[in-house]
Amino acid sequence: MKVEAKGLGSFWVDITRTIIHVLIPLNLVISVLLVAGGVIQNLEPAQTVSLVEPIAVNVDGEIIENAQIDIASKTVTVNGQMVPQAKIITDLWDQLLVKLRLSKREQMVVDIWV
Repeated sequence: MKVEAKGLGSFWVDITRTIIHVLIPLNLVISVLLVAGGVIQNLEPAQTVSLVEPIAVNVDGEIIENAQIDIASKTVTVNGQMVPQAKIITDLWDQLLVKLRLSKREQMVVDIWV
């Protein structure tokens, strides 16, 4: 029995057909779905962004209304008087915890899960 060797062998033909007919179209469909879903399209590391408007809270964790916040000197003033022991919150996650009014224990549970 004589075997003729014309062109590529059947293994390589199968691999080529699989790549052309299955993998490339599948890749195109998945990439369009990822772009449509808003997946980040860069290789930069994550960036920390400060809030546009920081908030100040007192010792009890209540938001101080009408507070003038000086981030550079880390001072909080209300009606011209400095508020002692006020905490300035510029991180979004901390601000959400304050606005949700979670207790310290609940905050610890949330921090563990995040």
